[in-house]
Amino acid sequence: MHKAVMSGLLLVLACLPAQAGRFKASKATGTELLTCLDEQGPGTQRDCMDEIADRRLVQASPQIAELVRVSPDEDVRRTGLIVLERLGAPEMLSVAQQSLLTDPVSANRQKSLRLVELYGAQDSQEVLGQVIAEDQDADIRRKAIIIAGKKQWKGIEPILVDKGLKDPDPDVVLEAARAIVRMGNPDSRPFIHDLMVHSPHSRTREWVVRAVEEAPMALDRDPLIQCLDDPDPDAARHAARALRNLGDPSVAPILREKAMAAREPAIAEEFSAAALHLEVLGQGGDDGT
Repeated sequence: MHKAVMSGLLLVLACLPAQAGRFKASKATGTELLTCLDEQGPGTQRDCMDEIADRRLVQASPQIAELVRVSPDEDVRRTGLIVLERLGAPEMLSVAQQSLLTDPVSANRQKSLRLVELYGAQDSQEVLGQVIAEDQDADIRRKAIIIAGKKQWKGIEPILVDKGLKDPDPDVVLEAARAIVRMGNPDSRPFIHDLMVHSPHSRTREWVVRAVEEAPMALDRDPLIQCLDDPDPDAARHAARALRNLGDPSVAPILREKAMAAREPAIAEEFSAAALHLEVLGQGGDDGT
């Protein structure tokens, strides 16, 4: 009997510290939530940060920013980024930019990149340039290039030329080419021409021609004519479409000649359609397309 009583008592005593020591963020004061960020484990820290965001306790933003910088727990760092955004914290952008360069977890860098996309300004160009040049995740490099292109951050263009167009991932190369084309700097066009005419990879040639197709310039004319002879039929087809978009009627006879020499009916049809469009333009008409 004595042994059974003692066992029951020990069980109760064992349970008491756990009950007494359990920290509930939902029941804590704001001051206790701030203390929690320094004294509790990762799981409780995340709960406290969520509660801080719900209560809009922006006073906690410096501590949360420090957790994003130094916490060994990847989930704490990611939650911290989310909460800084929810709070509209003044530290958010600088912390996100640092995280984008230093956090070893791709998911966290992805979140940081999203914050830079939403809230970044001209002074974010240097950080994005480093990401394009150095990040190990091709998808992050690609997305950084897309952001630079959309925002027309032309300060990144030298990095796009030097790194983006030489990236081992073809998706990154495509986005670099698109961004450079969108920026419309004639001085960068020779790099685009070299890639779309001389790249040993047919997929790269095609995709760069497609980028030029979106916004061709007069100085693209001769390189695009070279691409009509590309052994990859898709690259040749898109070169014809780019010439069509360029709208230079002097190219029509060349397209007619290439159509006659083409062995694939689809290629001949594409060349002929582009030629017809340019011929109509040359006569001052509109072919309705």
